[in-house]
Amino acid sequence: MVARDRFYLMTDALACYFLREKERGTGLGPVIATLEGDFDRHVPSLRAAALLKNDDVTMVSIQVL
Repeated sequence: MVARDRFYLMTDALACYFLREKERGTGLGPVIATLEGDFDRHVPSLRAAALLKNDDVTMVSIQVL
């Protein structure tokens, strides 16, 4: 662990979405930035597009200082 490292803890539905995006070659930086910017708006849009399972969704971001 190094200062400024960041960890993302998430429930299984969101983790599954991230893994699928990673497999598709999508850069996860923009995906994370979008969710951190407006989580409450983007989660329903991902569900509506059938990209995210309709299940509980939580994401916690932890940065090492």
